[in-house]
Amino acid sequence: MSEKLKNHDNPFELEPNNNEVQHEQTETEPLKPESSEVKVENIEQAREKIEEAEVESAEVLNHSLESGLDSNDPILAPSDQAKNVKLSTNLSIIRSNLNKTSKTFSNLVHRPVINSLSEISAKTIVRPSAILCGGLFTLIGSGYYLYLEKQTGYKYNFFVAIILFAGGFIIGLIIEAIYKLLFARTTK
Repeated sequence: MSEKLKNHDNPFELEPNNNEVQHEQTETEPLKPESSEVKVENIEQAREKIEEAEVESAEVLNHSLESGLDSNDPILAPSDQAKNVKLSTNLSIIRSNLNKTSKTFSNLVHRPVINSLSEISAKTIVRPSAILCGGLFTLIGSGYYLYLEKQTGYKYNFFVAIILFAGGFIIGLIIEAIYKLLFARTTK
């Protein structure tokens, strides 16, 4: 204690070495061999418990992997009824912020029949690759057709653009189908 008081009185005086303080404490209180043995036993017991827990968790993991998780499991996937309730709740919240004409349009568009038709057409008919290919065919074909019309002096027929788009759309669908067939085989 007197050393600590000296340090406070004189800030330039060095503190005693930590080894000296520890040495003084060990001389006054010798270590008890019983306490170190108890610690070793506790450590070994803890290690055994950890190993048991690892084995149990591995068994649980293997069991869950073997049984397989079903995608229809109610814990993992919400039911259709829950999805419909959430959809109607979200739509009513959003519609509360819309004006009257937008609310009417939203009610019309989000009817189950129209929504299902929209989903089906999005998955089958309206393919991005087909629309891109149809647009490119229309752009390039119409440009070339317009150039030919200017050279020959004939009148421009707007029906040609529709035919070019339809032809490009079909070619885009065919290209996408071939692409999927080729890459489906290489990934397996």
